[in-house]
Order: sequence, then structure tokens, then C-alpha cells
Amino acid sequence: MNPTTAPAGVRELRSRAGLSPFGPFAVVEIGGADRVSFLQAQLPADVAALEAGEGVYTAYLDAKGRIAQDLLLLELGDRAWAILRRELIPAFLEKLERCHIREDLVLTDRSAELAVLELHGPSTPVILAAAVHPGSGPAPGIPMEPYGHRELTVGGRTARFVARPWTGDVGGHLIAARDAADAVREALLAAGRDEGLVEVGADAMETLRLEGGLPRVGVDVDERTLLPELGRPEMVSHTKGCYLGQETVARIHSRGHVNRILTGLLVDGDRVPEPGTLVLDADSPVGETRSAGFCPSLDRVGALARIRVQASEPGTVVHLRMDGGLIAARVAPLPLYRPPGPREQAETLYRQGMEAFTRDRYPEALGRFERAALMDPGRMDVFESMGICYERLGRLAEAEETMRGLTEMDPENVMAWTNLSRYLAQAGRIEEAEKLKGRVTYLVWKKEAGEKEAARRNEEAAEERERRLTERMGLFRQVLDLDPEDVVANFGLGKILLDLERYQDAVLHFERAVAGQKDYSMAFNHLGTCLMRLDRLDEAAAVFRRGIAAATRKGDLVPKRDMTRKLEAISAA
Repeated sequence: MNPTTAPAGVRELRSRAGLSPFGPFAVVEIGGADRVSFLQAQLPADVAALEAGEGVYTAYLDAKGRIAQDLLLLELGDRAWAILRRELIPAFLEKLERCHIREDLVLTDRSAELAVLELHGPSTPVILAAAVHPGSGPAPGIPMEPYGHRELTVGGRTARFVARPWTGDVGGHLIAARDAADAVREALLAAGRDEGLVEVGADAMETLRLEGGLPRVGVDVDERTLLPELGRPEMVSHTKGCYLGQETVARIHSRGHVNRILTGLLVDGDRVPEPGTLVLDADSPVGETRSAGFCPSLDRVGALARIRVQASEPGTVVHLRMDGGLIAARVAPLPLYRPPGPREQAETLYRQGMEAFTRDRYPEALGRFERAALMDPGRMDVFESMGICYERLGRLAEAEETMRGLTEMDPENVMAWTNLSRYLAQAGRIEEAEKLKGRVTYLVWKKEAGEKEAARRNEEAAEERERRLTERMGLFRQVLDLDPEDVVANFGLGKILLDLERYQDAVLHFERAVAGQKDYSMAFNHLGTCLMRLDRLDEAAAVFRRGIAAATRKGDLVPKRDMTRKLEAISAA
């Protein structure tokens, strides 16, 4: 294959949607009365915090915090499912079996009984809704936020949809019994015919994995890779109890940075680097490439690379040593492919719908609102707008149904009850409408009373906060009376003054902090922020430049990115 030839279906998936039975994932079921406490002690994520219908992307670590397997853990209420690559399952099960002795734990490889289909692309919510509710409009309940999951009926068969945008696009897994998989697949294809749904193969799935920035154990992750090097904070909880590998992960977290990180590269030209290709920054080796290939959604070669933090800032130009020469590449954050997420798409559709609505184009507006509701089922303003469109189109039964659904989503929603009362009155159901008017009056009164109480409590909380901050200021001032140059006390007092919006007073203490510790990147960040608030922009820019240089030397990514953003804002002013 030509390196710039796209596997069949990738571009179609990005523009509409793609379905594949050739995904790389399979299911391990974890049951038993002790499963939650056991997994809580084994995995870095807060497993005990998961409710039924929720999930978390995490990893199984060795004792030194290195990644053995990555996995998506789903809580089903009476059991859990671990979704991971098929080739990782034997080692995963062997490790779990070795670590449990007396616990009531049942581990089952379900890869022979359960098929994991992949459905991805911007039209995924519309296709799912059409497959689950043929012939009807959007119905709340199909999860689109990452790692939410729910059992659905598709083509008369049961399948669990798991929202997991691992390709970088909207979509996820559909998990069904092997003997039901064909029926589910056929139902999805039928539902997606008008949406341009295509079937894609294993090669396309691998290209989508690269574009989506999902690391693969054994390729992008090896026996040296530490969990924090993936740069995915959602994989670990720093507030839960002990787990395997915690000492290393906690030490790195308290230190504030790792030495290397997995990131993306966009490579000039059409040559695809081999795994292990050396990455250079100013002629110095800083890492090596891992997965690589032509990314049709970006129309260029992309790669995942494990490189030193100092060279990992997005936009940094590095070079790859290939065939005795050097090829330029630009560091890019993961995922490489970054379309708008479901909420962003819902916002765009809602705005388009409102524009059509203001022009009295109600069928067009309704279509936009319906798609927005599928993208973000929790947006109540979308359902309210749908109800009004149904009313304007004379479809009162659908208007009533939509507004009743909205009152179930938010029983305190005054506008939803008001509209429902209005629709009932228009339908001639006057007695029901009058009863709902009484409910509206009660909700308005309750809201006004609640707002007054909330304002009183907020005022009390603000007073208490100021009292605590004043007490802390006194402690720091006692230290500074003994040593006016104490770095920690100057930083602490400066931060309190910043929080109290006393920017001029804070400047002095942050200046002393950076004078006493030349690489104190967070102090530079706060000092520059104070100067910005005082409209001393030239001074703020100079401080941010010094702070960015200090953060680069230390590898402090968070303050560096924040200062870079603020410096760009000053430059644009």
C-alpha cells in the first residue's frame, strides 16, 4: 500500500459514521462479593466510586508503577466488565488470579461469548437512536459522555453501548452475545443507511487508533513506561487508598512532573518512520517514535512518540533521523484528530436551530434540535425548543410528550411546567392545565425563597473564607517578621493576597519568592497574573517569559502552559 493511501472507510467514518466487527477489544467479567474491594486495591482508579452505568479508563500496574495492561472498567451493578485488547487478556487474568487468595472473586474471559462491535463518527447518536427507537424522535438515555454505558435493544437483541471515543470521534463499543451480533449489525446498518454509515475493516481501525492517540501496550507502551507518562490524569485517583504501584505514581505526582511523556508528532512529507526512530531536538536525542502511519483525516503522516518533557510542548519542531537524513516533525497533543465533541456539536446544532427558528423555519429548526438532543441528552434548553417547534407545527401530542419528558429530567423546571400547562389548554384539557398552573406558582415561590437563603449562605461563606485567610496571613507574617526573604512564606502570603484581589500588595511577596528561588515557576505565574490584573502588561509579559524558561528547565508543564496562554493573550491585546 502506498503510505498515503487511506484504508477503506476512514474518511467516510469521519464525515458520517463507520461500523466494524473487527475492533481489537474483548471482555473479561469480574464478579464475586469482594470484587470492588479487590479491584480498589489493585487499580489506580477509584473503583469504589463508580455507580452502575459508569466506567473509568485505567491500567494495571506492576509494583514499580509501570503499565502492564490498560483497560476500561465498567460497573454493571452486580458485576464489572474489563474491556481490553484480546492479546492482553491471558496475562491480565494470570496477574489477578495470582494476587487474590481468599477473596470471593470470579474472573471469566468472555471473549468467546461476547462480541465487541465498534460504531464511531459524528452520526453515531442519530444512528443509535434510529436503531433503538425506529420511527420516533430523540429519546433521552443513550449515553454519549465518555465511559457511560447502557443496555439497549437493537434489532430485537440486547446490546450494551459504551461511549468511548477512542478513535478521537464520537462513538464507542456495542457489546452483544456472539449469536446476536449479526442481528445487531444488520439493524445498525439499516438504521444508518440514510446517514451514510459504512463498514470498516481492521486496517481502518488501526489507523483510527493512531489518529485517536490510544496507546497500545507492547507498541507504544513497554516494560519501562510509567503510568504518568501517558499524560492521562483520569486514569488515577490521588485521594483513594493504597494500590499496586502507588508509591511510584504518588512520588511523581508530588514532584510535579515526569522525565518523558507519550505525545503525538505530525511528520513532514510522506515517509512513515519505523518504530524506534530517533527523535532529535537541536541535535540532541530526546526520544523515539512508536506507532506511525499516514493519517487520512489529517492528510499527513502522524506518529506517537515517547519523548523528554522538555521537548514535548505542542508546536515544538523536532527532527526524525530516517535513512541517514533528518525529517522535520511538529509535536502535537493527543488525540491527533480533534473534532468537536458531542457537547460542542450539540451547541452548534442548537445555534443553527435557533437561527432557523427565528426565521420561522420550524421543520428545519426541529431537525437541528432533535440532532442536538441526541448529541447531548442532558441539554434541557434543546428539549424546550423542540416542544415549542412541535407546538408551532401543530403537533401538540409530541409537544406534550417532549415537555413531560423535560419535567421528568428536571422537576423544578418552571418553564417546562408552564409550557406543558399551555399545551394542555390548547388541547382542551383545561382542568389539567389549571392544576399545573398551581404547580408553577408554587415552584416560582420556592425558587424565590431559595435564592434569598442561598444569598444569605453565600455571604456567610464569604465572611468565613475571609476570616480564615486573614488568620493564615497572620501566620505567614509572623514568619516574615523573623526572615523577610523566606520563600515559602512570601509565596503563601502572596497567594492569599491574590485570592483577596489585593494585587498590588501581592506583587511584592511574589517578587521576593522568585528572587529567593530562581526556578519557582508557579510564583512567576502568580506574579505575572497580578501584573496583568493591574494592567501592567509589559511587565507581566516579561515575568511570564522568565517563568516559562524556568518551567521548561524544571519540566513543570502545568504552569508553563498557563503562562504561555496568558502571554499569548497579552500579545493579542
